[in-house]
Amino acid sequence: MINKFKQSFLVFFKIKDARTKSVMKGSFSMLLSSLIGNLTRLGLVMILSRYYSKEQFGIWATVTSTAAVIAYGDFGIINALRNKLSLLIVLGDEGLKEAKKYFFSAFIFFMVLSLILSAAVIILSKFLSFDLLFKTDNQLLKNQGVYIILWIQFLFFINIPLSMGVVSFFSFQESKFSALFSTIQTFASFCVVAIFTFFNLSIVAISIGYFVSSTLVNGIGTLYFLKRRRWFSYTFIFKEFYNHLKELIATGVKFMGFQLTNSFLQNAGTILASSFLGLSVAAEFNMVQKLYAFFSGMYVSMFNPIWGGYAEAAAKKDWRWCKRTLNISLIGTIIIFTLAIVGLYFFGNYLLVFLAGKSYISERILFLLLGLTSLFYILFSAATILQNATNKINLLLISTVAACFLVFPISKIFIAKFQVAGIAISTSLLWFTLTCLLTMQTYYIINKNQKKSINN
Repeated sequence: MINKFKQSFLVFFKIKDARTKSVMKGSFSMLLSSLIGNLTRLGLVMILSRYYSKEQFGIWATVTSTAAVIAYGDFGIINALRNKLSLLIVLGDEGLKEAKKYFFSAFIFFMVLSLILSAAVIILSKFLSFDLLFKTDNQLLKNQGVYIILWIQFLFFINIPLSMGVVSFFSFQESKFSALFSTIQTFASFCVVAIFTFFNLSIVAISIGYFVSSTLVNGIGTLYFLKRRRWFSYTFIFKEFYNHLKELIATGVKFMGFQLTNSFLQNAGTILASSFLGLSVAAEFNMVQKLYAFFSGMYVSMFNPIWGGYAEAAAKKDWRWCKRTLNISLIGTIIIFTLAIVGLYFFGNYLLVFLAGKSYISERILFLLLGLTSLFYILFSAATILQNATNKINLLLISTVAACFLVFPISKIFIAKFQVAGIAISTSLLWFTLTCLLTMQTYYIINKNQKKSINN
């Protein structure tokens, strides 16, 4: 049945080329991996919340949130490296040799940086009270929390270089390997937590074991990436290292800026609800948002292989492929998320009751408005993959920074009239505006380069 659906899809969109088929396989692999990852994370929350106290679970929540902040410690260089590799590998053997140099330049930089940053955090812990992150009268739990953070920050920083190979599979159109190692990672982490919980080990052991298992799997994934490339030999030349790093950082800083603004805009609604309408309203708003985030998170994971496809197509000046892929992405997104909005509009409250209890029942208008917010966000993501893949992200960065400054004043106007629904209205309008602006730019980039190709 799956093969029949796949063939019907290929025939309907007239898909015959190898690149598109490769991107499709990678996208479905990432979708499956993301689904498994979300389910195992849900399982982790269910285990930890049932077998440990609220304060112990609070340590876990605080530590994982802190780790999410450290995730931006790559300064956007990983995304810049992905694009550079995609550009170089189409140049044949010479391009691959240069790609290896860029990869190892970034790898060495992050290995050294991770040790420096980890040492800096340990030194800062002597002067700053990290236990302020854990508001509790239980001094033992405070000490455990600080101990976990000192270990986790090291593991998370060292995980950046050790996971570079897993991410770089996308540049080589080998998304299935990235999906495979992501799936192994989630299973390994889940098994560690489940086994440690069964033996009633401390939250310290569980937290450290969780991140150690993730780091080890990513390290193995990177070793496998190097084995497939046969990149085990490298000669360090400082001038090359410096030039490569300078180029990657110049582009990476823009990616980091976009990642931060994008993350802020996605979470602005809950912050607004908490600040102006109260914690209970914020909790209700966030729960509805999380339902859509579950679906949108899996859907966005499918864009990673498309990113690599765009980068390769742009390097080969195959702009016709870029336009066709963009059209399919936008049409498919509209169809899929319209169905998701309709489904959650009628059945969303049943899911909320199942997951969190009757106290989280929300009005249907909130499901509709947050559904539109999610739809416009996903369309925005689909439309801007090309900019990300070709490093044309100046307008993308400027527009999202402007949106960050506008979201609060605009929301205050709508909140005064529509209460919590006003937040969803304002975020929908912002994402709609960003989507229209960046979609027009994407088509402009494609059409401009198509004309150049024809004239040449």
